[in-house]
Amino acid sequence: MQPAIWEVAPNSILQAFLTPQNGTVRLVLLGMRKHDALEVLQRCLEQAEQYWQAHHTTGDLVRWPSTDPWIFPALTPFGFQLSSICAMHNPTTVTAAPKPATVRIRKARPTDEKLLLQQLEEELRYHALRPLL
Repeated sequence: MQPAIWEVAPNSILQAFLTPQNGTVRLVLLGMRKHDALEVLQRCLEQAEQYWQAHHTTGDLVRWPSTDPWIFPALTPFGFQLSSICAMHNPTTVTAAPKPATVRIRKARPTDEKLLLQQLEEELRYHALRPLL
C-alpha cells in the first residue's frame, strides 16, 4: 500500500465522479487470514488518511483487486462508499443533510431493471456528449 494524490483536471469528465484532488491507495492483501487482513487494512487506511489529510485532499479513493465481501464493512467506518472495485470518500460531504421524509432508499429489485437500464443509457449519453480529456 502506498498512498498518493490524483489531481483531476477542472474540465475532465472524471469530475462527474471524483473531486479535484483525490487521495488514492491500492490495496493488495495476499496470503492473510481474514482477521489479520482486517487489522492490516485498518492500519493501512489510518496511515493513508493521515497522508491525505496532510495533503488536503478533497476526496479519497481505495482500490483493491478483489471482490471479497469481508472488506466492505471494514471500509465503512472510514466513510467510504462502495462503487465497483473501488470505494470513494469525500471528506467535505461526510455529514450529509437529512433526507426528506418522502425519500425512501432501498436496494434495487429485478422489477427495477427497465428503469435502471434507462438511467444507465441516459448517463452514457451524457458522457458521450462531453469531450474526452
